Amino acid sequence: MKRIGYLYEKIYDKENIRKAIILASQNKKKRRDIQRYLNNIDYYVNIIHSLLKNNKYRFTKGTVKTINENTKKREITIPLFRDLVVQYAVLNIITPILKKPMYKWSCGSIPKRGNLYAMKYVKGVIQKHKPKYALKLDVKKFYHNIDIKILHNKIKRRIKDKRVLELIWQLLVVGSTNNKGIPIGYYTSQWFSNFYLTSLDHYIKQELKVKHYVRYVDDMICFGNNKRKLRLARDKIIRFLNERLNLEVKSNYQLFPIKIRKVDFVGYIIDYETVKIRKRNLKMLKRRAKQVDEKNNIYYSQSYLSYHSWYYHAKSMFCKFFIRMKDKARYYIANYSKE
Repeated sequence: MKRIGYLYEKIYDKENIRKAIILASQNKKKRRDIQRYLNNIDYYVNIIHSLLKNNKYRFTKGTVKTINENTKKREITIPLFRDLVVQYAVLNIITPILKKPMYKWSCGSIPKRGNLYAMKYVKGVIQKHKPKYALKLDVKKFYHNIDIKILHNKIKRRIKDKRVLELIWQLLVVGSTNNKGIPIGYYTSQWFSNFYLTSLDHYIKQELKVKHYVRYVDDMICFGNNKRKLRLARDKIIRFLNERLNLEVKSNYQLFPIKIRKVDFVGYIIDYETVKIRKRNLKMLKRRAKQVDEKNNIYYSQSYLSYHSWYYHAKSMFCKFFIRMKDKARYYIANYSKE
């Protein structure tokens, strides 16, 4: 395995930092702190460039905020904008290195590998190959239980630039508690979490020989015609996660016949004939549509378009109200970005 060096100079390059500021400010341009950066971009580029070049940059702990996501409460960490810029600057350079060993069907938080990408794979497997059984597993409190020492060692096998490794370690330590966990809300966490499970993906495909397998962040599905082999694969996956990655699988893992029970995955209900929308998420779509109709709010507009794009690909009829709200949301977002 070839390790990559000479990366730190690319990270603190002024053009890379400028690009990072622009990317980090997307959809947040009305915030005062971000307006300050954009109005004096050369000044802040020089400050961040100098701190990184002289190894004086220090990350700070972000602000923790609790949000309601469907039926779950999640704690997200909002970093200082300067820290977010540096996260983008780092990932602008190391993303190709992290992505190279990733399994083709590891989805979520990777460009062009979202919900729709995962759904199309599952739909293709079920409706084309018609497997008898599906095995579903989910990691327990995935982000909060990632071992940052194991993660850092995995990154070390790909990157040999010591200054980059020190910067990444500092970021991991600031966001963790007792060397455990990476914060939901950090841009780097999206990539690091997927990279962390890359060894599991290769183990399932190469060692366990599971022909049809997909993972969306920490949600996994294996398909097969032999129930005993899938049960054995389940036990080995649980052991691998526990022994190699210091993670646990939730106790509600499921192994079931697809003929009797449809596959519920990434917001869709999929069987041998159809793809439908999960009821809970359809209710959310209706709620968001009403919010877009009643309020001109960027968050509701973006959220509604996200749900609408997912469900447009399911065999569910959309009423004219949904289509009208899609146009209204798009119009508001387009005009909001010009303000």
